[in-house]
Amino acid sequence: MFFDPLEQFSIFILVPLYFNGLDFSITNFFIFGFLVILTIYLLINHGLANAKLVGHPFQRVIELLYDFVFGLLKVNFDIRNSNKYFPFITSLFFFILFSNLLGMIPYSFTLTSQIIVTFTFSLMIFIYFVLIAVIKYKKHFFSHFFPEGSPLWLAPLLVVIEVISYMIRVISLPVRLFANMMSGHTLFKILAIFGWMMLCSRGFLFFLSAAPIVILFLLTGLELGVACLQAYVFAVLTISYIEESVNFSH
Repeated sequence: MFFDPLEQFSIFILVPLYFNGLDFSITNFFIFGFLVILTIYLLINHGLANAKLVGHPFQRVIELLYDFVFGLLKVNFDIRNSNKYFPFITSLFFFILFSNLLGMIPYSFTLTSQIIVTFTFSLMIFIYFVLIAVIKYKKHFFSHFFPEGSPLWLAPLLVVIEVISYMIRVISLPVRLFANMMSGHTLFKILAIFGWMMLCSRGFLFFLSAAPIVILFLLTGLELGVACLQAYVFAVLTISYIEESVNFSH
């Protein structure tokens, strides 16, 4: 299993718990999910505890993150809607960001490398912004799938195309995050294995073993950037989808 780059994504049982045929076992997935939530709670609680006008470094970091997310909302919404959707977008951004960053720690587990996690978030967001549009615009919402001024005989083709393009977000949003995190961590593991095998060999390969290790350290900075960027992209796309539903034109 040491030489399997995909082993790091396996979900395994740590504490088996079964009750009335139901599986409540504690897995590595559950542990790291709990750690992500606990980390977010502790950082925000510590950062904003006894907040002052000129706060300590933790307070400034939390305030910068809050201001960053609120800035994303202000680009798309007025102040009223920015305040309305701020808690949801902030929670989403923080969870994805810290899931990505904690996954960078050696021997940890990256929640966002699991397609079920990213797909669940995407499906939740999709249902959320569709409900916003349906509740606000009712039957006029469905005019979105047939552009105004289009010939009626093209309706069957245009409606199918518009529905598919609208629903493809449920797939494109999670796959982007999942694929980036999984590919980056897989590349890390391959380079680490390659470097270790060269280090354990004799002769010429031993002297070249530093090359993959140096590349691994250089890629660490790149992967940290990707971890932050993917949280940003996920939040921005979510905001754009909600904005489209709120300011729906028909």
